[in-house]
Amino acid sequence: MGTPQRVFNLLSAPAVSVNARFEAVPAEFKGEDITETVLGSVGVAFCDVRGGMIQFEIDVANGDISTRHLESMQPTTRSNQPLGNRSVGDRLKAAGVRFMHEWYECDLRWMACEWREASADTMPLDVPMLPRVRTGFSRIKLRGSSAQLEISRHAMVRLGNDTQSTAIDCQHFMAWPAALAACNSLLHGIAPYNFKEEWTLILAASSLKPGRDFFYFAQVDVPYIKHSQRDVHGLLGQRAVLSVTNDQVESNGANTRDGAVAEHLNPAESSSSGMKSLVNGSGLVNGSGTIRVGVTAQGNHSQHQGEGMIHGEYTDYLVASLAEHQGFRFSRFACAARN
Repeated sequence: MGTPQRVFNLLSAPAVSVNARFEAVPAEFKGEDITETVLGSVGVAFCDVRGGMIQFEIDVANGDISTRHLESMQPTTRSNQPLGNRSVGDRLKAAGVRFMHEWYECDLRWMACEWREASADTMPLDVPMLPRVRTGFSRIKLRGSSAQLEISRHAMVRLGNDTQSTAIDCQHFMAWPAALAACNSLLHGIAPYNFKEEWTLILAASSLKPGRDFFYFAQVDVPYIKHSQRDVHGLLGQRAVLSVTNDQVESNGANTRDGAVAEHLNPAESSSSGMKSLVNGSGLVNGSGTIRVGVTAQGNHSQHQGEGMIHGEYTDYLVASLAEHQGFRFSRFACAARN
């Protein structure tokens, strides 16, 4: 579903709108469980507390995020509101939208991963210092008065190809016993089945190249929207309307990775598990193929990307750009000025 390089509206309601650009999956990242197209960059609009509009965009390829505030919804009077040097979070907060940005980071000391909140002054492409490693997976939570959105940045990871494998030198991890244990377990073919994929990704992360070995894509979840179905349109259709409690809306939930067999252990458990596989010596671990990995909040109320029950044809939801939230047949987004 979705035409590559075209932008579609996923959700249109009276006070919130979500657009996304569809991207074709490159041939080198395709697999049996991979669709032909995925969601790429995402644009969101919320009505602000004064009747204007705050727009938010994430470039899924590099993780960059940007905002822009419009004082008026009318095209003839639309003007950009200067935002100065305030952080994205401060800009959204001023418009009445709560914002949380998290990265999924792994620690070689424990061979475990967790969500860590991104600091306001840190750029998306900044690389943490070892023993922490980051592969670019992130998620953004936006909460306005009428809806909560979660935009997750996932990746397909290519560990080499048919002619060349990704080499992992176990000697690089001598300073971290748990990482060395995992590397040697992989090297000697005795790594627990449930950890093979995750350990390989963590150990290879520092040597993989974003433009060459990763293909990033987005997932949009709508854990809460207060509008009734008749006021909600977009390709998510009825999948976007779900009644949940406030506790479910606000909870971060446990962390799991889509595509991994096992749930993450806590640092102590992971380190202990890794130490059981410790084998003295060093060598190279070679990997090839494509791993489809992503990170999501665990729970029964997560609404995954995909076609919902829509009105009309899917082409009725084509829009000109990520920033275009009105003017198509089923648009319901409109911000009324308030005194």
